[in-house]
Amino acid sequence: MAFFSPLELLPIAQLTPVPLCHSDGLDIAKPSTRRDIFRRLERARAHLHDHLDRSVALAELASVARLSQFHLARYFKRAFGEAPVSYHRALRLERAARFLAAGRGSVAQAAELIGYSDAVALSHAFRKHFGVPPQRYAMTAREAG
Repeated sequence: MAFFSPLELLPIAQLTPVPLCHSDGLDIAKPSTRRDIFRRLERARAHLHDHLDRSVALAELASVARLSQFHLARYFKRAFGEAPVSYHRALRLERAARFLAAGRGSVAQAAELIGYSDAVALSHAFRKHFGVPPQRYAMTAREAG
């Protein structure tokens, strides 16, 4: 079992920084179209940030961005470096990590906060994302602070 220092666990923003949108990487020749797609992607990203309390389907996000699901997924990954679903999952898990690190509640409450079905589902996703179970993360973070 590996030991994780509190300094490795606390700076959530450093673990998965919010990437900036790179409209030049969209590979669209016409500048006005590139700007339009950029605005649509920003609208989609804002929607993900506004809905951290639940899962957002790709179809819903495509509707918000007024793009097909194919084009949204393709351009989003080019602009932000990861698929919309992965990006949103990371945001939600980071919210849960901040909640747990602050000692505001249990893993079950964190799961409810970010729209996971239960604590087990959150624990599995959390461990996969951060490499440690949420209980250990919370305990280490509280010992450090």
